[in-house]
Amino acid sequence: MSSGIQAKEACDKSFADLKAGKLKYIVFKLTDNYKEIDVGEALEVEKGATVDNEETFTTFVSKIKGESPQCRFAVFDFEYNAGEGLRKKIVFFFWAPDDAKVKDKMVYASSRDALRKKLEGVQVEVQCNDDSELDYNFVLDKCKKSSR
Repeated sequence: MSSGIQAKEACDKSFADLKAGKLKYIVFKLTDNYKEIDVGEALEVEKGATVDNEETFTTFVSKIKGESPQCRFAVFDFEYNAGEGLRKKIVFFFWAPDDAKVKDKMVYASSRDALRKKLEGVQVEVQCNDDSELDYNFVLDKCKKSSR
């Protein structure tokens, strides 16, 4: 079931920047009036800069979780060594913590497809309800399995 909520144009632009290597991650959120999906936070990457993937992922997780139990959508440009060299996967996250408000969970769940349709190029999806699903090694394993 669709909520009728649409993604703002800023979501498209930010995702294009992520695919172009200008951003490492984007955290999306619903506007306060529950009418649109907007960019909450993003991490810019300087051209040619080296980024510690695991350290950046830890920061990313703290941005998704925030200070209170709220749902979020996010994408992360996940890099890992697969044995034969560096691999990259764009990972989509749907964070719906168990202790989030029921209304938030319902609205986010019904709005997910509106955003996902705009994010062409996502290779891995992770639905997270607790911290174990936001673990670096859990996501790394999902990325490696998607390469097979």
